[in-house]
Order: sequence, then structure tokens, then C-alpha cells
Amino acid sequence: MRVLRDAFRPDEPGGVELVHQFYSHWFALDVSVRDLFPPEMAAQRAAFGQALHWVYGELLAQRAAEPVAFLAQLGRDHRKYGVLPTHYEALRRALYATLRTRLGDAWTAAVDAAAGQSLNLIIGVMSGAADADEGLALEGVEPMENRGRKMPGWVFVAADVLRDEESLDDWVERSLTFVATLPNLNSPIIRTSSY
Repeated sequence: MRVLRDAFRPDEPGGVELVHQFYSHWFALDVSVRDLFPPEMAAQRAAFGQALHWVYGELLAQRAAEPVAFLAQLGRDHRKYGVLPTHYEALRRALYATLRTRLGDAWTAAVDAAAGQSLNLIIGVMSGAADADEGLALEGVEPMENRGRKMPGWVFVAADVLRDEESLDDWVERSLTFVATLPNLNSPIIRTSSY
């Protein structure tokens, strides 16, 4: 995890170059993503690099609560820019490939495992939060509440919305898709973090 955190050091030329290469790779994987960003990318690249350096630092320190909340809000915020689920998968692939290439000999089996788990966490939290909020915009869907507290990631779907087997199948598929984005609670990243 330390290797991943240090790869994004904003005060090092290597960290700046890694982020630049990541965006180039991401835009090559999915050209539609480029239209979501301003023509001048310096500020965006700096903010992204700083954010990932912080997230990896928090995970390294075994503090996942704040990064998860931050990433969830980031996922919700990115909906207004037109970010789609396919963009998140392309982001994950581009970031993984860029890290693997940039780290070269420092890329070990342990770094590979940490990269896979952390990227699944980052992408899963962001896309899951965006999808959960999108579902709330549908008619007959409300946030689930337990004793007056809203339960993030849980929704109540009115019975009339589930009027037939096709509607029920659609909601089961939505649910399974959302659950697949959640981080693995047995992952060392999560297991050692306090929530």
C-alpha cells in the first residue's frame, strides 16, 4: 500500500507524470470520457493525484471511514457531469495498467493484490454511491429508514413498482449489480480498518 501511496506523491515529478499518463490511458480506453473534462487538465490532474495520495495514505494508516465517505460523495457528485458505470470500469482498468507500468520492478505480488483490492474499493464505493442515488430518483423508491435514520445503500421499493415479474426481475438485477460494487469486507484493507 505504501508503494501505491508514494506513486501519487504530488511533490514528486514521478507522481505528476503518473497522473498524466493515467488520464492519457483512460481517454484512449474510452474516448467519451475526454468530453467530461475541461480542455486544460492541469488543475484536474493535480486534484486527482492529491486525492489518491490522501486515500492511499488513509488506507495505509488503516483508516477507511473518511476515504469511503469521501469517495461515496465524489461518486454522487460525478453524476451531474454525466459519468456512467462504464466510465468507472475504464477508470479502474486505466489506473491499474498505468500503476503497473510506472512501478516497474516495484510491482510485486503484494503490490498487485493491494492495487486490485484498493481499486475495487475506490471504484466500487464511487459507482455504488452514484447508482444508489440514481435509484432514489425513480418513482416509488425511497431511502430505507430504520428507527428514523436513513440507511445509505438501502432503498424501499413500493409494492406497486414491483407490479409484475419483469419489474421484480429488474430490481433484483439492480440489487445484484449494486452489491457487486461493494468492497469485500474480508479484504485486509477493510478488515483492518475501523468504521
